[in-house]
Amino acid sequence: MKRVTIKDIAAHLSLSVSTVSRALADDPYIRRETREKILRAAEDLNYKRNSLAVNLRYGRTGIVGVVVDEMLSSYAGQALRGLQAVMQKEGISILVACSYHDSDQEARNLRAMESAMVDGLIVHPCHDSSNVDIFNRLLAKGVPMVFLGRNPGATKASEVVVDDYSKVFFLLDHVIRSGRSRIVHITGDGRSDYFDTIRHAYADALARFGIAYDPCKVIAAKPTFEGGMSAVDMIRSRGIGFDAVFAAADLQAIGAMNRLLQLGVKIPEEVSVAGYAGSCLSKMVYPQLTTVEPPLVEMGEKSARLLLEKINDPSAPERSMTVDAKILLRSSTHSVSEAGG
Repeated sequence: MKRVTIKDIAAHLSLSVSTVSRALADDPYIRRETREKILRAAEDLNYKRNSLAVNLRYGRTGIVGVVVDEMLSSYAGQALRGLQAVMQKEGISILVACSYHDSDQEARNLRAMESAMVDGLIVHPCHDSSNVDIFNRLLAKGVPMVFLGRNPGATKASEVVVDDYSKVFFLLDHVIRSGRSRIVHITGDGRSDYFDTIRHAYADALARFGIAYDPCKVIAAKPTFEGGMSAVDMIRSRGIGFDAVFAAADLQAIGAMNRLLQLGVKIPEEVSVAGYAGSCLSKMVYPQLTTVEPPLVEMGEKSARLLLEKINDPSAPERSMTVDAKILLRSSTHSVSEAGG
């Protein structure tokens, strides 16, 4: 079916294309009777405004790009709910791409967004810092950008983040006070300021209770379910004694817990397990996972507003927003005395 254009409306009413265009744009210098006649004809002919063409006239596409690290957990999904709610009110569409923990795929996604000429980017980056140069190139080019959840490091862009250090520190404070002292930490397998921060909080929490930091108890693994399972196998193959596992990502923690249960380890009676950056998956497993849960919908909303601010005023300063997160103590951790130990 042929798309109805402004030229078709003009021909139908024997008016100039310029008059029809100005009336549809609500030009105050068009007579009210003429504007109403044009609007009635547009409705009768089923005219649909070409938003892309209008936006391009003003140097915009009306589309923002969203690049997320993963879609398996609800992290990105919940953030997208908040983000989309804000953007829809502004008549802006969202183009989403997923990197699946692969920095090469993330780079391809960023280049694709650049080619699509999106008006701005919201990025929940991969856990490593491989694409800092690409982020900085896009920022230098004037592409408005906001980082969601974590900043890949060495970039000057707005961000909406959680105070990861303090949340990890107090989560581990609970684990240690519950009677655990041989805590294995599953970290990421790439270079990342995010993982460094979490590892420092882990080390400082141990030091607070006089527990020596043992690098052998820090296991690098992919931030995935499979990574958590393989981390448990690495721990066992090295003969490391442990009574708790703390993973930097919930998917790792759930994978570790699954593998421990396969091996007949009782959770939490024999080994406590805790994760970080909680999602609804942490409630769907048994036992339910102790974790830290960020306000994801709120983070999506805030990141959208920061991006709109930068799109509408490129000279606006970069801003960092830190939101509070909840430490959720669930049945994957409790005291040795409660377990009868």
